[in-house]
Amino acid sequence: MWVHNAECCDLGIGEINPRTGHKVLASHKIEAGSNSDYIIEATKPSAKGKLVNTKTQYYENPGHHDPKGGGNVGYNSTKSVLPENHIELWNKSVIVKSDPKNRWAVETKNSKTIYHRFQDDGNGNFHWNGSTDGKTARGEARAIKIDDVPKELKR
Repeated sequence: MWVHNAECCDLGIGEINPRTGHKVLASHKIEAGSNSDYIIEATKPSAKGKLVNTKTQYYENPGHHDPKGGGNVGYNSTKSVLPENHIELWNKSVIVKSDPKNRWAVETKNSKTIYHRFQDDGNGNFHWNGSTDGKTARGEARAIKIDDVPKELKR
């Protein structure tokens, strides 16, 4: 399959996002709208010459959930702590129709299902924003309410 990118300004992993000043840790390409950023040439007749508009969603760590100082903003002690596997969770995250401004990831730890939310800043930049098992650096509960998890995501 041959793909032509009509946009030239995608940011690479590790680059600084000029809109936010944060380092890009990962990204997702999603289909969006009706204009074309990509022309897909495939061997399957139904896909040949198909026009697909994509949008890049960037994952960043501003720092306010990271007591280790991984971002350029200091840790806020009232916030839940960023999990060690946050990039893996981002890579597994999905958008659900009932909550299009967030991405969600699901993991199981010690037979417990945990939901992680990644929040959009409105410009396609996301940061980890909490989980249903969240705790502050002092160990205080700071969890997303299970009622705030989209129904179509719950197991």
